[in-house]
Amino acid sequence: MNDSSGIRRCFVFDGFYLVLWIARISAGIIGCRVERFHFKLVDVRDNTDTCIELRLRFSDLFEVQEAARRLFSSVLEQCETDCSIRTYLEKALAMVVRRRILLVQIALWKARSLSSQGTTILFVEHEVGLSAVNEYASRYGVSVVGVRKPWRASEFVRRAVGHGGKMPLLRAIFQYGSLFFTRLRWKCTGDPRNIVVGDQDKTFMKQAREDVRPSLLNAKVAIQQTGALNLNHPEQTSDLFFWQQSAISGQDLLVLLNAGISLSRRSIEEEQAMELAGIARLGLSRHALITSSTPSYVHWACVNSRYVVRSADTLPVRESRWVNSQISSYNKLRSYWNALFSKHNVKVFCTWLRYDEQHCAITDALRDCGGAMAVYPRAYTPHPSPLTTAAVDICFSYSMLHADVERRSQSKIPYHVATGFIGDHRFSLLQPEADCVRGMLRRNGASRILALFDENSTNDSRWHTGNEFMRVNYLFLLEKVLEKPWLGLVIKPKVPGDLRHRLGDVARILDDAISTGRCHVYEDGDYTASYPPAVAALAADVAVHAHLCAGTAGVEAALTGVPTLLVDREGWPASPLYKLGVGRVVFNDWDTVWKACCEHWSSPDGISGFGDWTSVLDSIDPFRDGRAAERMGTYIEWLIEGFKHGLDRDIVMADAAERYCAIWGRDKVTDVTGVI
Repeated sequence: MNDSSGIRRCFVFDGFYLVLWIARISAGIIGCRVERFHFKLVDVRDNTDTCIELRLRFSDLFEVQEAARRLFSSVLEQCETDCSIRTYLEKALAMVVRRRILLVQIALWKARSLSSQGTTILFVEHEVGLSAVNEYASRYGVSVVGVRKPWRASEFVRRAVGHGGKMPLLRAIFQYGSLFFTRLRWKCTGDPRNIVVGDQDKTFMKQAREDVRPSLLNAKVAIQQTGALNLNHPEQTSDLFFWQQSAISGQDLLVLLNAGISLSRRSIEEEQAMELAGIARLGLSRHALITSSTPSYVHWACVNSRYVVRSADTLPVRESRWVNSQISSYNKLRSYWNALFSKHNVKVFCTWLRYDEQHCAITDALRDCGGAMAVYPRAYTPHPSPLTTAAVDICFSYSMLHADVERRSQSKIPYHVATGFIGDHRFSLLQPEADCVRGMLRRNGASRILALFDENSTNDSRWHTGNEFMRVNYLFLLEKVLEKPWLGLVIKPKVPGDLRHRLGDVARILDDAISTGRCHVYEDGDYTASYPPAVAALAADVAVHAHLCAGTAGVEAALTGVPTLLVDREGWPASPLYKLGVGRVVFNDWDTVWKACCEHWSSPDGISGFGDWTSVLDSIDPFRDGRAAERMGTYIEWLIEGFKHGLDRDIVMADAAERYCAIWGRDKVTDVTGVI
């Protein structure tokens, strides 16, 4: 692009320093300036001050996905209607083009900031859907040029040995070897994870061949463990929240321990709790093993050629290869999960992971076994998006209105079940803990208490809001705590494990605030927090969620009845939460938040509508009775009963829906067909 002075400039997103140095020298010969592109995602906004990344996620991405879908129409038409492979491919397309259209808008934003003259050219790795991206970019005066994708050893290994990889035998050998040496290390080093009840002296290879103990064959419901289990702490977050509030027997459960989720600090306690409850467990990798006696699962995925593109000649070579690669991955995933479900007699699989295409293959694998796939909400999602498209049998959700969001997201859900906010049973259980924290803060002089919720952040502020952006939120309130001896602060970070690392120098100010006795931080938990946002809200006079664009923590706080404020520093005026009122619930900076809080506290009657969510609570949760998890658990219990009686999956699901409607109303179960 040419800047306002007419100098040709080339900005590089990523690249090795040596390559960039060579490029600068060679480009200088022709009078072009080459430099690394430094930017922050939160600064990239359109002329309405809307965050571009959010706008693309919930709006523009539909348009580009549809253009890319037209290119593959001949292939998509071949997909059978009774399986989810079409949704798998469409969602994979959305994931591919998402980053490309973001780069288009970032390039456009930079060109405008430089008052660039002439055409802006964007060079990106040549991938499928590039023609759709180029069509989109051309409307903004940006030309997209595809370049050959460099070979990366790490990506090759991942594709070869990962789920759906091209070398299932190599992956299986890798997994067996990893499991063997992990257990050997435990035995040699005296790792406390060896101190368990079980046949730990049996050789690993025999256990690996058996895959699983006979007691696991009674498991009916598989739960994908993504965080803490907290079986003995129902007031804390748990992947088994619905079981804790239902009559489902522990022997009907199978917990699938995922890679990358560590339970090391509570490994013995967690395993003993599962043993006492009769809950079976299965490790899907060496990283997911709680103890040396935890059964592990390794499967050599077979390639099913059933879904091979039969009209590849109608597609360009690169697109044809991509489609066949995606279908191969789908088949291997379906084979992997089919074998797991069959081996362990799984009839219901329950998870919140729906944000990539893999859940589509899992859904079809479970249908092959005569079971039902169910998802539940992890976040408040008022906007449709291709990134949240789901193809499942049952979707538990907060309210009936969310069914329309699913429909506009083109989800395929025969049974959309409104249960209410699934964490509301914890509110009463958390009150003693909240009262304890509140009492501590008040004894140290806090007469007014705020609660602060954040979202996770990363070091790279180009593709996320970034740590620096997050630090501003903390710094403002921490300085107020040090400045105002009457102010208390309760902090509930989304990811507490690396909070202090992300805070950087602000961590010292956090320690100073804690030393006053008027600041409390919930730091329990690694990947996910042990306590939900409600505990901080219940301990405070006013709750503040620093990220309106997410909003889930704010929703939970509002449902507790505590006045709740939202700060929109990212720039998302399209949010329906803006209807709550700017200056009453929604704010755009911390100075106005603080001014409103002081005015509210100093006024005898307070500010009218301050932190008041009454107008939207019915649409978020039509129940608000603390029984959402109970409703979900009871629904799953009905499914189990039907499967235990040997009934067909369609009959089982229809019967559960009928029983639910008879109790809670016909409007609570909706068929989402995906038609916009």
